[in-house]
Amino acid sequence: MAVALGVLVAVVLGTSDFCGGLASRRSSSTAALLGMQVASLVGAVVLLGAGPTPTPTANVLGWSVVSGIGTAIGIACLYRALGAGRMAVAAPVSAVGSGLVPMLWGILRHGERPGAVALSGAALALMAVVLVARSEPDVPEIPEVLGVPMPHDARLASSAGVAAAAVAPDTVNELLLAAGAGLGFGVSLIGFAEAGAAGSFWPVLLARLTGVVLVAGVLLALRAPRTLDRRDRGFAWTAGLLEAVGSAGFILAFRHGLTSVVAPVGALFPATTVVLAHFVLHERIGRVRAAGLVMALVGLVLIAL
Repeated sequence: MAVALGVLVAVVLGTSDFCGGLASRRSSSTAALLGMQVASLVGAVVLLGAGPTPTPTANVLGWSVVSGIGTAIGIACLYRALGAGRMAVAAPVSAVGSGLVPMLWGILRHGERPGAVALSGAALALMAVVLVARSEPDVPEIPEVLGVPMPHDARLASSAGVAAAAVAPDTVNELLLAAGAGLGFGVSLIGFAEAGAAGSFWPVLLARLTGVVLVAGVLLALRAPRTLDRRDRGFAWTAGLLEAVGSAGFILAFRHGLTSVVAPVGALFPATTVVLAHFVLHERIGRVRAAGLVMALVGLVLIAL
C-alpha cells in the first residue's frame, strides 16, 4: 500500500514540477511560486474538508510549519532552477535530497530497519536519480513548444538580426539551486512524516498556509514580481493543486510504511518530469538517463518485495 502510494505521489509531483517549470520559463519564478502556493492552499482546504478534522495537536502544528518552510524553500529553488536550466537535470538532482534526507532521518532518528531487499531497492532508486540527472553534452537546438522557449535556446542576434546560437546554462548555479531544493523538500517530508499520524490532512493545510505567508512576505519585502503572465496561470495553478494532492499522498503513505522506504519511492518524481519534458518539450533523454529510468523501476520492484 505504502509503495503504491509512493509511486502515485511520484507521478503527481513530477507532473506538478513540469507545470511549474513551464510557468517559470516565461513568467518570473517568483510569480510562478506565489501562484502555485495559493493554488496549493486552495487544494489543501478542499482536502481537509473531505475527511475527518480533529483538532491539530501542538506536535502537528509545529512539524507542519517546519514542512511548510521546507516546501517553500524547496519550490523556490526548484522553480528558479527549472526556469533557468534543463528540467531533465534540475528535477532529478533535487530529488536526491528529498529522498536521502528523510531516509536517513527515519533510520537514525527512529531506528527504522527496512529489510535488506527494500533497502537495496531504495539505494538503487537514489542511484537512478543520479543517472537521470546526468548531463548530455550534445543537446541540439530545440524550437519553442507550447509557446515556451527552451532555456538553452537563448538567441544571440547578429548585426543582421538573423543569426542564433544555443547557450549552455550555468551548470554550477543550476546544480546548487537543485541541491537546495532537495534539502528543502527533504525537510518538508520529515515534517509530514512526523506530523502525519493525526488522522487528517491538517499538516497539508498548515504547511501550505505557512508557505503562502512566507513566500508573500519575502516577495513583498524584496518587491519581486508577483504577477503571472495570463498564459502561465493555468500552469501555476495546476502545479499548486497537484502539489497539494501529492503532499496528501505522502501523508497517507507515511501512515502505512516506513519513512526510509516511502521517501525514496516518492523521490522518483523526476522520472515523470523527464518523460514529460521528452515528449512535450522534446528534451532528449539519452542512453544514460534511459538506463537510470530502468534502474528506478528495478528499485521499485525491490522495495515492493
